Amino acid sequence: MLTPLKFFVFVAILTLPMTGNAAADSKAPREIVTTFQTALVETMQEALFLAPDERYGKLAPAIDTAFHIEEGAALVSTPHWRKTDDPGRAEMAKAFRHLSVSTLATRFDGYDGQNFVIIDEKDGPRETHIVRTEIVDPDQTKRSVAYILKNVDDRWGIIDIIVDGGISELSIRRSEYKDILRSDGISGMAKAMMAKGNDLLTQ
Repeated sequence: MLTPLKFFVFVAILTLPMTGNAAADSKAPREIVTTFQTALVETMQEALFLAPDERYGKLAPAIDTAFHIEEGAALVSTPHWRKTDDPGRAEMAKAFRHLSVSTLATRFDGYDGQNFVIIDEKDGPRETHIVRTEIVDPDQTKRSVAYILKNVDDRWGIIDIIVDGGISELSIRRSEYKDILRSDGISGMAKAMMAKGNDLLTQ
């Protein structure tokens, strides 16, 4: 059964320049969330027949389309991001994406009839938009999942996820890597995230 921990991913994330999708430009926040959740369910339904790296391959395109990877990478590595050159930012965004996809690929490892339901949506602070959803188990147990989206370069994308009204995924990532960021900078943080993503796929 999908536990709150399995859904608590981070994700938060932004789309790399090389993964831009013109078709996604016109999508509204609600549609983006619906499409992403559909991809999750499809992967969960096939999870038992797929190795972690195969689930990674199925989920990566969904993340690239639904999330703003660079925006998430910037937020999780602030204030160092502003002082970093383009190659350093690209390294950080790549690592952030890799860890995010790896986390989903290893935690969504089965399907027990869960249903994803959109509850409502509203404008959020700092020009964001919030789409509230619920994961409903077959026994009608419900868990809330709020997606925080932002319009960057005329495209809406997810930048953060909050589960059960708790702490945001971005905040958790910042806390998890703050010491490495402080001591080793963005490059050290990126290396640590890449290593963690690789470890998840080999467990």
